[in-house]
Amino acid sequence: MKKLTFIALILFYTLCMAVAQKNPNRFYEDGNPNGNPVQGLYVDSKEGLRARTAPSLNSDKICTFRYGEYVWITEIGEKATIDGLTAPWVRVLINDETGWVFGGYLASECPMSEKELLAYIRKNKALNADYFPKGNGINYMREGSDKWDESSAEYSKSLENFCCEYNKSERGIIVRDCLFLKDGAASIPPQLGFLKAGSKVVLNRVSGYGIKDKILFPIYSVMLEEKDQSSRNVYGLVRGIDIAGGVNASTVSDGKGGNLWMVYQSALKYVTSSENGTSKKNIDDVLNNCWTYEGAGLRGGYELINVVYFNAAGKTFNIPISEFGEISRWISEHVGHTYGNPRIEYPLNMKNPVPFVILYWYYGGQGGGTFGRKIYTLDTTGGRASLNHICDYEYADTDGGPTGMGYHYFTSDGVKTYVFVHECEGITDNMMSCYVQKPSNSYSFVHEESYQHEPYGWSKPLKVGQYVNPNCRLKLRTSPSLNADKINTIRGGTLLKIIEVGKKATIDGVDANWVKVKPVNKAYFVEGYDFTESGWVFGGYLE
Repeated sequence: MKKLTFIALILFYTLCMAVAQKNPNRFYEDGNPNGNPVQGLYVDSKEGLRARTAPSLNSDKICTFRYGEYVWITEIGEKATIDGLTAPWVRVLINDETGWVFGGYLASECPMSEKELLAYIRKNKALNADYFPKGNGINYMREGSDKWDESSAEYSKSLENFCCEYNKSERGIIVRDCLFLKDGAASIPPQLGFLKAGSKVVLNRVSGYGIKDKILFPIYSVMLEEKDQSSRNVYGLVRGIDIAGGVNASTVSDGKGGNLWMVYQSALKYVTSSENGTSKKNIDDVLNNCWTYEGAGLRGGYELINVVYFNAAGKTFNIPISEFGEISRWISEHVGHTYGNPRIEYPLNMKNPVPFVILYWYYGGQGGGTFGRKIYTLDTTGGRASLNHICDYEYADTDGGPTGMGYHYFTSDGVKTYVFVHECEGITDNMMSCYVQKPSNSYSFVHEESYQHEPYGWSKPLKVGQYVNPNCRLKLRTSPSLNADKINTIRGGTLLKIIEVGKKATIDGVDANWVKVKPVNKAYFVEGYDFTESGWVFGGYLE
């Protein structure tokens, strides 16, 4: 009996192997052109494909499969010639039952491109699918396998794994409208739907890997934060090429009840197939290793590959990475062209605020190194994003060498940077630089002056509801007094909102009110703790 079953399987697979004669993906009389055992095929008829109760055009119609839909095959029947095509009739699964379709309109690969699939699924309901469709240059390694769909599994860089112990990022953000392979049920096959850019997902685990444009990426098993119509959680797969980890996102208030978002994707430049191979075990070992990320972060091992901006209305803009330029001439000469981590800022204390992009970068080792910032305004006029460079600043902070700090803050009409560096022989840098917004173009700034001086305080009126920026590190206290307990130290440039105005005081020769403030956006103290509570600061150092 086992021998007969084996022979039957051989005959079944033989019917499903060959070289195509017309459309190279069509299921013609010679079977599956890829030479692999057939589990299912895609409908390659724009009018759809009728399933019938028997392998005959005269039999009753059961349903119509849609263009691009994946159908599961249970049996290969007799050949027929219909519409000039010679191919076998094929029995396929239809929920818990079966039906017959003509194989001349079945293909081994999805007939629609990814762009066409997304457009189609937006207008229609989800399509039955076996997995993510392949296209030119796309390979997949599925869960439970150590083999790629195609043999040419080469990659020149890799996206990081946000589910590994090092990252511990429980959430991800969809960076572009993308395909979502929804989990099936007992009688319902998996379905291809789509997720809109900006959607939030909960990352559960890595389910496999893919390669697209020679970039290796994890395929994540995720749960949608939105539930279905039955209030049940929705699970499925999302490709890592379409997702950014929550750690790679920043958001700020627009002051009107909305938020501006920025997310970015960066690739590990030195995780390549030539270095790490293509086996799942080797890839897992590398992308779960803490040193993979620590070393890349310290030594410029990341390459920025995608940055997306979401305005308060939810419209997305791709930011041209080429406009960031070199982060540092010295680093470019020694380690090649590299990028840092971009963050969005929106200075509500400016009279005419516009979005700013701050590119943070670092190069060094565990004992410290060089820190740098590049500041741009983000202009989306005309529906296209462009960066307008304002300034750069950098400083050294090391163990046993130069010790420094640097930050920027916004004023009512511009942005200022401050850098301080101290070495054994004394202060080597103590520079303030001022850039003023042009009245004729709010996205353009001009350098007004630079001088060797730290930020200074000055008297000014302050009121409840006002947005302010501290121009230096300020101690947050439990009450309006220098004798009050210190909560923590606020970083220079942290956007604050005044919620109470207290008594006047004279400190460092400056007359100003104490004010109670709270952070507007997600912020951190100098000590590294989350800045969430409100407290009192002296108002003479607020811009």
